[in-house]
Amino acid sequence: MNFMNNIVVMITSFILQTVVVLAVNEDEIQELPGLYQRTPYKQYSGHLNASKGRHHFYWLFESQTNPETAPVVLWLNGGPGCSSLIGLFTENGPFKADSEGKNLTLNKNTWNSVANVIYMESPAGVGFSYVDSGVNPNNTDESTARDNYIALQSFFQKYPKLKANPFYITGESYAGVYIPMLAKLIFDDKSDINLKGVAIGNGLLDSQYLMDSQNDFAFAHGLMSTENYKNLIANCCTLKAGQPLKCDYRQNSTYMSSFTIPLTSKCLEYQREYMFPTNLYNIYDDCPPLNAYYQTITETNRKLFGERFANTLDKQLTNNDKSDSQAVNCIAENYTSYLNRAEVRKALHIPDQLKGVKWTDCGDAHYEGEGLSQKDNILQLIEKYKLQKTVVYNGDFDAQCDFIADHRFVDDLGLKVSEQLRQWKVNGGAIGGTVKRYAGGVSAVVVRGAGHMVPTDKPEAALAIIKDLIGVQQI
Repeated sequence: MNFMNNIVVMITSFILQTVVVLAVNEDEIQELPGLYQRTPYKQYSGHLNASKGRHHFYWLFESQTNPETAPVVLWLNGGPGCSSLIGLFTENGPFKADSEGKNLTLNKNTWNSVANVIYMESPAGVGFSYVDSGVNPNNTDESTARDNYIALQSFFQKYPKLKANPFYITGESYAGVYIPMLAKLIFDDKSDINLKGVAIGNGLLDSQYLMDSQNDFAFAHGLMSTENYKNLIANCCTLKAGQPLKCDYRQNSTYMSSFTIPLTSKCLEYQREYMFPTNLYNIYDDCPPLNAYYQTITETNRKLFGERFANTLDKQLTNNDKSDSQAVNCIAENYTSYLNRAEVRKALHIPDQLKGVKWTDCGDAHYEGEGLSQKDNILQLIEKYKLQKTVVYNGDFDAQCDFIADHRFVDDLGLKVSEQLRQWKVNGGAIGGTVKRYAGGVSAVVVRGAGHMVPTDKPEAALAIIKDLIGVQQI
């Protein structure tokens, strides 16, 4: 009898051990090369299935506080065609890489201090995301939104216990297109994803607003003379009784569908004075931006705004290449080298299919971006779907997607103002910037002293904005 009992115990123990083994998430990162400090949270990475044959790479960091119930925050970088791992390593992720690409140091202002954070590379062809055929497909705003949505569904199939948690979509730059389109798809499809809010940093929300704001931003920041600005207004703008001043600085008439203002030769002539800073993403930074990221943005501008504007950006990039960045101690984090180390790729579960593919921050995604205005999408999210929180935040030193354009965009949504413009402070200390609140949970935030990558320049302020988004504290 004892023998039979022992057999039963052994079989039961074997079954339990097998169940435990099967329950282990194969995407869990057991050990990360170069990270020598213990972390109180788990991290996972792997691939999510998007549309047929497409796979998006993701990296999930559990929240340091109550991960079972903490909000889930998705981060998307823009480009289009740039990796969200840029945000992970240089902005709001748990750690940063050193200049040699060997060691990692912890970031005390990481967003996973308050939320479960997902960094997802999209569309297919960006970073470690790939297509089964090995040939990157053509991507558009619509296809990217659809693939991001399918990949999200794949994520919550992997992590069903997180599905009931409040979900937020965040990102920057061209994510001003990615985020509203993805959010609307979630609601249109009547998904059970628990979407509560979005936060768009220095976003491309409408190319018209951005083009119209460039000269205003330049003049306000000392990049254009008073005389030249007056001449621009005189030759590029019209004023009718009872209407706001309307200006159009575009050379190509195909971009003038909403205007009837003729572009005179004088208008074009006075646009040439713009004094380009070393870094359009932060006009007070002595160091030039990452070239791969910058070239991707320049190509996007060419498609959105025409050759004249993009050519001026090309000229600035050429000038930056000639600058002696070492003279001002421009030492960049070498996360590219880190991510291409064989032992790192193994730890991240990168498949053998990508063995010969080098990770780059901005890839060839064959993207045909239109930069569609997100006004209708955002209004539907607020008015039809009752999205609880919509935050548009901008660093005031960014000339690429400036705060003037984005905050005019928010003002023109026609929402009732619930709180007039006021200053806000970071954790009750230094001034963080300004905030203006609107009906429907909409906030327009300016971050004082930050450029295009707000979490890089002002990490504490960026974390405060996310805490405001998820309801942990108010700015």
